[in-house]
Amino acid sequence: MLLGGWMRYLFKAFIFAVFLFFGVLQHEAQAQATADHRWAPTADTLKHYESTVFNGQQAYGLKTSDGGQLFLQNVGRSEDTDEVFWKVTKQNADGQTEWFTPLNSYFGPYSAALYENNDGTYTVAIRDFHIPSDRMAYVFYKLDGEGNVLWSAPVGWYSVHGIVQLQSGGFALYGSDGTNRSSVEVTLLGSDGSYRDTSLGLGVVSNISETPDRGLVVTVQDPWYTSYTVARIGSCGKKWSVDYPGTEEHGYSRIVDAAAGLADGGAYIFAEGKIFTVNASGTEVASRDFPYQVSRARLLEDGDVLILGRNGQQNLMKLNPQTGEPIWSYTVPDQIVDAAPAPGPGSYWLYTSGEPTIRYELQQGLKLSSVTDAVYAGETLQIEASVILEGGEERALDLTDGDVEFTSSNPNTAVISGEGVLTVLLGAPAGTIHITGDFYGLRDTIGIKIRREE
Repeated sequence: MLLGGWMRYLFKAFIFAVFLFFGVLQHEAQAQATADHRWAPTADTLKHYESTVFNGQQAYGLKTSDGGQLFLQNVGRSEDTDEVFWKVTKQNADGQTEWFTPLNSYFGPYSAALYENNDGTYTVAIRDFHIPSDRMAYVFYKLDGEGNVLWSAPVGWYSVHGIVQLQSGGFALYGSDGTNRSSVEVTLLGSDGSYRDTSLGLGVVSNISETPDRGLVVTVQDPWYTSYTVARIGSCGKKWSVDYPGTEEHGYSRIVDAAAGLADGGAYIFAEGKIFTVNASGTEVASRDFPYQVSRARLLEDGDVLILGRNGQQNLMKLNPQTGEPIWSYTVPDQIVDAAPAPGPGSYWLYTSGEPTIRYELQQGLKLSSVTDAVYAGETLQIEASVILEGGEERALDLTDGDVEFTSSNPNTAVISGEGVLTVLLGAPAGTIHITGDFYGLRDTIGIKIRREE
């Protein structure tokens, strides 16, 4: 869709503001990665916020990918049972209500969270007392795109420290049982509402990631700060664990940063400047050097790993774990705390702490084309331009934005406007001219033949 007039300027102002906030994805990093790559923000943002105002009252809120908003708000309480009545409201980008859904809870909530899933559904998590058991729990509600409740599930009967949204549509909860030497508790909640609790011994969760079989790989640090355990959890519970013991006198035997599960049941473990590969039994089978301190690791569908790591400065990279070499790497600001694949080829969500989540796109090249490769003197020809995305897919560029700069190899024979219109001058000699397009450093050149009337 063409962005005209003031709408185009607003869009560009938004992108400029985004770059100012993040301190810009550094130009040097783009040059260091690959000359024909561009790591660019798109117009898509998600803003997660716990507290907002809706209809003049406090509410939990979430900005959705369609430009609308989702709200969870208290609308009343039963005098007989102390049951609290809640309403989830979905608004479109114009602030008009699309639907609302009533939900109930008891005495609360003590906290709540809203999520948008990749399949267009929504999840509401309310931390509250669960009356049937008289214990604190998170009650998860999954709603379809029209607000219908698909299922609800009370989970997390312990002190929950964090909730992780999974690419599979499920969630992982982790925390402790609340004792003096707390035992780690992990709940894997599937996209269908099924769940399983797993205990992993004493310690605290330092890292957690999803596996291709919709399980988890969890890194646990012991309460004495001397050892680590990496555990693989499936839908039926723990499959294996690897211990890296240490002593209070000598410290850690190996400091584990993060781990990413493999489709075959094994995992890549990132620790102390190396990548360790373990098989489906948890046995270490290979290692290679990798001089980064990794904070997040996600296995991608193509078998590579998306890494957020630090070596002097923070980098986001796509890693070939077999060789230990980055396929691409970009310096990103310290505010980025996580990254995950986003809808669309070569697109990734960059998550920040308390700020907008922005979708970035890996652009690998520029492609120029036209309806014909020949034109007569005195005629005009429209040039089209597309950006090549990761994986080879193409997306047409809007030349009215002026983001593509065109040059002609012979401006005395033909001129080309910023909107890609090639004009061949009268009296131009027959021959071939070359048109070059530049889109923020991505370049392509095509040849156009000039013909003379017989």
